[in-house]
Amino acid sequence: LRIPDICLVLIITSFIILLPAMKLTAQGVLSQGSFSQGILSQGSLSRGSWFSNNSAGKESAGSESRDFSIALLVDTVTDPWLWEEIRGFQAACSENSIQLILMNAKLNASTMLSNVDAAIRQDVDAVAVSNVSQRMSPLIIDRIFTSGKAVISLNYKLIDQSGSSRQLAPHFGVDYRQAGEAAGSWLAAEAIQKRWFQEPSINPGIAVFQLQGVRESRQFYSTLINTLKQAIPQLEDKYIHAVSHSYNNPLSSMISMQELITKHPEVTNWIIAAHDDAAVFGAARALEQVAFGAYGIGMGVNGGYAVQEFSREEITPYRAVYYVDAYAQGKKAAETLISYLKKGTPLPIHTIPQGQIINCDNFRSQLLESADHSSGKEDQISDLNSSRGRLNHDRGRSSVPGEMKETSADDNSRDE
Repeated sequence: LRIPDICLVLIITSFIILLPAMKLTAQGVLSQGSFSQGILSQGSLSRGSWFSNNSAGKESAGSESRDFSIALLVDTVTDPWLWEEIRGFQAACSENSIQLILMNAKLNASTMLSNVDAAIRQDVDAVAVSNVSQRMSPLIIDRIFTSGKAVISLNYKLIDQSGSSRQLAPHFGVDYRQAGEAAGSWLAAEAIQKRWFQEPSINPGIAVFQLQGVRESRQFYSTLINTLKQAIPQLEDKYIHAVSHSYNNPLSSMISMQELITKHPEVTNWIIAAHDDAAVFGAARALEQVAFGAYGIGMGVNGGYAVQEFSREEITPYRAVYYVDAYAQGKKAAETLISYLKKGTPLPIHTIPQGQIINCDNFRSQLLESADHSSGKEDQISDLNSSRGRLNHDRGRSSVPGEMKETSADDNSRDE
């Protein structure tokens, strides 16, 4: 053979040998590219979790032998219910020898994104996000997915912003339609029993607190109002007053309720509802300031302030809560994520905790005696006299207990 013929044979042979590898590489690039695009544009979930088909994420999943780390990204650590959820998450990590890095965004959306980047730089294996600013969801998901990390959402879903509000990641949190129906039914029964909509001398008003741009808050609000209207035929839209916040905390809720009372002096009795009991806690203080404590009925969701309120001797407008065990939810979320990392167990699309209605009559048996992890709740009762005036319910913890590292990408930002 001539030299040109030999070169041609070598080129053809090399191409035949490398062709299968080239096909696999091309298929991997295309599959990852199309999957990322599908998540951001459609928010589709497949096989139980958005990253179940992510080959980059699966490289670290299913290994019992190596050490793992998880970043828990939260909006704030001053909310008592969220703090219990963090404690539950930390307990599961400690039991499974997982390093947990807690990152506090301090109610700042930019800091949340910075914390996402910081978690990726620290090369954690998975990220859990509790983020109330849902408009940031696509950015958060895109950055975490690009890095090949596993991700779940807590409390508020990570959703796309195309108008469909589709879920982008496995989620652990309350079904707020279910919570809205439960709260609406309970509040309606109380109002009917007290004849608030039958007595001519009573002019009731309904204050419902909402979070701006949060889908769960809208779901709670619409279901609550529909349930109230079905149960109370006399209920008209003129009785309903929506209060919108960027973040539900006791102080802002108290101020908003004060403004509502001043604007509507004709209202003699108030019904208060919110998808977060922090708002009900603050609104209750506003009613007490004008001696309306006995003329208010309030109910929220979660229960971070339940023990503090139900232990009071005097009547408080904070009458009931759709209680969700924050500690148990945090622990369940961490255990599920750890099972994915160590065993490759697929993550469920939505894990809904069991809620129950708690009030001053049953809170001791339901919250204090039945929970093994409620050691700090009894202490709240003895400290009620000094804590009644506190609206920012910070438990005074300067650092996170246990084997948990607390960091923030921006330590100059602060909680509101």
